[in-house]
Amino acid sequence: MALSDTELVARVLAHDDRHAFAEIVRRYQSPVRLWLRRMTSDPALSDDLAQETFLRLFRHLKNFRGDSKLSTFLYRIAYNLFSTEYQKRKRQPEWSPLETEPHESLSDHSDLRRDLERALLLLPESQRAAIVLTCIQGVIH
Repeated sequence: MALSDTELVARVLAHDDRHAFAEIVRRYQSPVRLWLRRMTSDPALSDDLAQETFLRLFRHLKNFRGDSKLSTFLYRIAYNLFSTEYQKRKRQPEWSPLETEPHESLSDHSDLRRDLERALLLLPESQRAAIVLTCIQGVIH
């Protein structure tokens, strides 16, 4: 029987259980990476941000109060990292998210998907995050 997120968090906090934390990573690694790829359209950057997301989750898990789902806490960390990186890169005149190629999960050469990807990149980061999380990934209920 699989442990709930709450039980896994409790094991990590009480016993520094690395296996429990590895299970959290297994559960959320793919969705977090996919979300970050949709936000950045840069596979390498999204992988780096996802890795940093889980490192920060491990370091700050003691701050998780359980008022919300673990996924909400995790996506908040990912969003904060993305936002910081986005603001940093936005100040660099040579960087534009529209110059990057669509990531592989949307690269089936569908004009509609390409248009959607480009339209998402034109939105402010907070609106893009909300749309991707609710409409595309179905995370927020």
